[in-house]
Amino acid sequence: RKLLGVRSESVKELAPCIMMSVYSVSKLLDFDKYNDFDAVIFDEASQIPEEDALTAMMRTSKQIVVAGDPKQMPAVSYFKSKVDSDYFDDEDDIGKCDSIIDLLIQKSTLRCHSLNMHYRSNHESLIRYSNESPALYNGKLITFPSPKAGNEDFGLWDYNVSYENGERRIVCGGNGENETETKKVVELIRRHFAKNPYADGCDVEEYSAKHSLGIVVFGTHQKEKLEELLNEDDGLKDILSYNKQVFSITTVDNIQGDEMSEMILSLTYGRDKDGKISQSWGHMNNTRDNDNALKKFNVAVTRARDNLKFVHSVSSSEIQSDSLSYVSDYLKQFVGDKKYNTDFVTAIGKICESIVGEDRVVYNFGESRRSYRVPVSILSQDKQSVVLGIMCETDRRAEGFSVREYSRTCDGILRSHGWNNLYKTYSVQWIRNYNTERSNLISKLEAVKNK
Repeated sequence: RKLLGVRSESVKELAPCIMMSVYSVSKLLDFDKYNDFDAVIFDEASQIPEEDALTAMMRTSKQIVVAGDPKQMPAVSYFKSKVDSDYFDDEDDIGKCDSIIDLLIQKSTLRCHSLNMHYRSNHESLIRYSNESPALYNGKLITFPSPKAGNEDFGLWDYNVSYENGERRIVCGGNGENETETKKVVELIRRHFAKNPYADGCDVEEYSAKHSLGIVVFGTHQKEKLEELLNEDDGLKDILSYNKQVFSITTVDNIQGDEMSEMILSLTYGRDKDGKISQSWGHMNNTRDNDNALKKFNVAVTRARDNLKFVHSVSSSEIQSDSLSYVSDYLKQFVGDKKYNTDFVTAIGKICESIVGEDRVVYNFGESRRSYRVPVSILSQDKQSVVLGIMCETDRRAEGFSVREYSRTCDGILRSHGWNNLYKTYSVQWIRNYNTERSNLISKLEAVKNK
């Protein structure tokens, strides 16, 4: 603080942009010498209590930009002695604080811009629940489909460990840990690193971009149990020393900001030793006045870029409490199946069916209600992926896409999601030169017919 104060002019000249936490701003930057910034920008603003933000906001009289998601982890204070979170903590241990983003959203006179295009999730099933939940994004996010299908290492996959060989079995989840779920998680970890081996000398950035693995558990006891089982396994104990970008085990309270290629989530809660399922899950129970639990859950289930394996030992019908309805909703099946065909899309589809077969043609490829759907897609022969996406007019454009978004921005995001073979064709081209356009389409179809 003394050095930054004595050399304030030199610091501002050498480092015109300074990145600090709000606490460091108060601690290190003398207000009299650092109060003339052109702009103050807050990131992850949902986690910054309004009183902590004020000292940073006072450092400028020109512009303040606040970026964050009010539906993610809130600003939280722990008023009592316990700081870590096993799921038997009393809900009163955690108090909700108003964040700076909540405060500013309430001020309707301020300009607020929503970023509605969601492109982090490389498969729509990873964001579908959060997007379609009325309590979260209520269908406002525009999502993009993936050309991959039927791959267990891609998208959202359900692992209900309360069934074995088709028979219901009792799974105990008492004392803050669920050993059956933990064993399943260990099995999935083993499978992951057997398929994607990591060794000293591997490029961390390159590996983590494609194969990083994160584990999320609902409680510190479950985390400790998982680490214990991994330590006892000669083939897996070394992974605990891997770079955190490659492998990590995190409780739900500490997952904000993390992002991995693959995530395994262990719900942890299950039957007690008497076979009963408690409807009191501590601070994971949502209430009308405190929706922290829903926001934590939203963060936990949206951390994966490519794949989320959801391990649980309760079914949606066994969750009776209204305060846990968000978990019950997540466990239910909900897949959008709306059609947005125009006559032109149907005509293109019929030509495709005549070349590659009806069973390989999919209309409006996409899953969620607000998905950016590819009008006509051609599946591979094994139905595991899409080998050709055909872009043409569809009345999805009437739902808010500008011409630029439809033809350029969305096209770029689709390609980043693995749509490497997109073919654009529009009705006006067919009107002007029907034979040429038909011939071009058939050539594209013949090229992928045997793939």
